[in-house]
Amino acid sequence: MSNSKGKLSSAKLLLLDKLLDEEGLLENDTKIKPRESVEFAPLSFAQERFWFVQQLEPNLPIFNMPASVRLYGDLNINWLEKSINKIIENHESLRTVFRSVNGEIIQTVLGNQYLKLRVVDLRKLSSVEQRTKLKNYEKVISCKMFDLEKGPLIQLQLICLEDNEHVLLVCLHHMVFDGWSLGIFLKDLTQAYEYYVNGGIAEKKIRSYKRNIIQYGDYANWQRNLLKGEKLHSLIAYWKNHLSEAPSSVEIPNSKKRKYIQTFEGKTIYFQLSKELLSKLKDLSKKEDVTLYMLLLSVLKLLLYRYTEQKKIVIGSPVANRKKYELEPIIGLLMNTLVLYTDFTDETNFFELLSKVKKVTLDAYEHQDIPFEKLVENLESVRDLSRHPLFQIMFVLQNSPTPLNELSNLNMSVRELDPGISKFDLTVRATELEDHLSVAWEYNVDLFEESMMNKMINHFQILLEEVVNHPEYKLSEF
Repeated sequence: MSNSKGKLSSAKLLLLDKLLDEEGLLENDTKIKPRESVEFAPLSFAQERFWFVQQLEPNLPIFNMPASVRLYGDLNINWLEKSINKIIENHESLRTVFRSVNGEIIQTVLGNQYLKLRVVDLRKLSSVEQRTKLKNYEKVISCKMFDLEKGPLIQLQLICLEDNEHVLLVCLHHMVFDGWSLGIFLKDLTQAYEYYVNGGIAEKKIRSYKRNIIQYGDYANWQRNLLKGEKLHSLIAYWKNHLSEAPSSVEIPNSKKRKYIQTFEGKTIYFQLSKELLSKLKDLSKKEDVTLYMLLLSVLKLLLYRYTEQKKIVIGSPVANRKKYELEPIIGLLMNTLVLYTDFTDETNFFELLSKVKKVTLDAYEHQDIPFEKLVENLESVRDLSRHPLFQIMFVLQNSPTPLNELSNLNMSVRELDPGISKFDLTVRATELEDHLSVAWEYNVDLFEESMMNKMINHFQILLEEVVNHPEYKLSEF
């Protein structure tokens, strides 16, 4: 979830947290400390749920996180391989597997595992043949099935297209990785590669060579100990109150009958919002003192209201969940999911909806510490296996996309790959770029026809135009 004001406040909180810790003034139960056993750790709450879902669908790459890193320039493959392995050495999560000990699933950290980089040379093929081959390799690595017990939970492959053009394909399991982690991985890759370019000097300046004092297993252990007692009861009380009137589902009309067990086969449609429209949306956001995230979320809720005629809409949205300064440089599954519920009437105008969404969002930020899994445990009395718990529609805005990184004699660009999975009925992912807004509309193919999704996308864009021109309209007038 993106929020420029939230980021400023989070940065201040992180700095305050660090200063208090350095002065020894941080309360003991809020400090994340290295655990006693380096080899073992409990699962975090998110890992616990992901592990359970993966057991239900062991042959589907539900939690794969694939990406393509294109490298232009004079690449030293040996240095690249060494750099990747330094990252694996530094981050325990990339050496973690999940095993049963006395009937309980725990994280087990393996010793240093040297990962040999598989290289495929396509330099002798035509550009058409290269594109076809590359697309196939992307599909294979995106759908790679991981063995959670044996590992490794990271797969890499380097495709050579030309002497000065390579593509690094990366895929990790979500139980050891999240969206924020990709930025850390690329930053560490840049720093480690620079180390080898410089002949191994200035090691102290390269953070990726210095083992993080706090590792993901320490976070999982801390989370288990912290979230109990009065703090947990207080958070649960807020969310119970917030979601007391929320519907169990938002039913988008469709021609397909929902299956008894939730399915995950998905498809993604990509489209762009123009620079002009993005500028108008930003202007309206500024005028109404809301973030672009809040505005887009409000329009999505308006769209769902017009499609479903439901006046109570619930949407899920992720947060980085890295408020502690020790967690910023850690690779691992730290993201949390917030459940954002808004109700309104036909007479509500868009200004009022926007105000409601703003309040709900800011309140959710204040109470984001409770893991989504705890909400499900405490709020869902009867588990419906045919749908995702508490919400079925996800919204994501990324207004700080993974930057283009520069290495010595190399330029790097990053693109996330599509594994053909939809964890929810519908996920709308927007990425703010310099001159437009890029949107990925990911949907469950067992629920929706592509033609219906294209129509819905068209209506979403129409609503965005109408909102910036007539925000005073009642919701029923759009």
